[in-house]
Amino acid sequence: MRAPASTADAVRDACRATLEDYASVAEGYARGNLNHDVSQNIDALLRPLAGLQAPLDILDVCSASGRDLVAFTQLGHRAVGLDGVPAFCRMSREASGCEVWEQDLCALDLPAERFDGIFCNACLFHLPRAALPGALASLRHALRPHGVLFVSNAHGFGQDKEGWTDGRTATTRSYVCWLSEETWLATCEAAGLSLLDKFYRPPGRARAHQPFLATVWRKEAAPPTAAHEPRDGPRERLRLLAPVAGARSIDAVPPSALDGGRELTMVVLHDRAQRRVLLRVPNALGWRLHFGCAGSTGERGDDASEAQLCAAAKEAASAALADAGVALASPRLRLAGLMLFSFPPSSAHAPMRVRVLEATPNLAAEQPAAASPCSVDAVPYEQMWADDKIWMPHLLARADSYFEAHFVFDGPPGAASRVVDHNWDPACRPPEAAAS
Repeated sequence: MRAPASTADAVRDACRATLEDYASVAEGYARGNLNHDVSQNIDALLRPLAGLQAPLDILDVCSASGRDLVAFTQLGHRAVGLDGVPAFCRMSREASGCEVWEQDLCALDLPAERFDGIFCNACLFHLPRAALPGALASLRHALRPHGVLFVSNAHGFGQDKEGWTDGRTATTRSYVCWLSEETWLATCEAAGLSLLDKFYRPPGRARAHQPFLATVWRKEAAPPTAAHEPRDGPRERLRLLAPVAGARSIDAVPPSALDGGRELTMVVLHDRAQRRVLLRVPNALGWRLHFGCAGSTGERGDDASEAQLCAAAKEAASAALADAGVALASPRLRLAGLMLFSFPPSSAHAPMRVRVLEATPNLAAEQPAAASPCSVDAVPYEQMWADDKIWMPHLLARADSYFEAHFVFDGPPGAASRVVDHNWDPACRPPEAAAS
């Protein structure tokens, strides 16, 4: 092998040449791998996510023929494909019916915290080692706080080898980076990933005949990075997926267009020091797991300012918490998020706007008998509404975070309905009213 690709130009050349190599045999490659059994790998990705309510959002990196997109879809999940070969993108779309993005591994552009799981089967070893940190950072960026990354790579049998190999035709070539287990694990750990499992493939063979190393990683909780810190400059509002009563942002939706003519308040009772959440607190809305109350916004009409709505939410929440017998460690209620829920016309439910407040309960004091402290690592998302698994891990992991989100459900309000589309921003700045 020649000298490794270490400059930006060399990395781009390596990626481009490898894509051209696969493109030259795309049809034959797809046919040859159509029946290859990777069920062990799919199970390895999904096993750590078993506690989450389906469907999961899965990204299949280098989806090629679409074989694994079909498998994830048949298991009831929402899958998105990604490939740098146009012919593979076409095949994947036709075979699976899934959305497929055409992107190069060395220039990934992925949305923040979009996926529960990312599946990288036999592809990342084509990246030069110099490009791995950037690619892993992009993949980690696209995972939700609880997210899992699966990678199966051709490995170097205890050595680090990198360079060009003969291509699949006489006129093409391919770039490979076969790392030792030690180097690969260190590279992923440096990217903020925590190892859950590892095994060699194919199964049932002696190690000398197992050329692939499979690893499963959890996205580590970390302090806010540039990707999640509030952005500088003028305050930006999340744009709704579709206008509601002519409004394009959540705060602009008039109360008269909301279910019951008022917005709701959700209080996350979170003891950050003990990393526990208080669930099943009796509340007037009858929510089983979250504590909720109705903000007294109906009489304010459509002209109510956001500061008025925020103040009303805090006032209503303080009174409701006192009525429920919850002792707060501090009277401060922090605005942590703003959500809009949309439901299909057949459900006969108008949109719901929910203002999310974070409070610190005194877990050492007497609490309602029905309440139960829960570790932030054991929140029963499978029993909760489908949106909770998207935004709540982010809130629990990041102090003073604020988010806005629009969730579209396939049925009426409740844990049985699925999120079929969503738009959320975990890095927007809260309104000035939140500071009061």
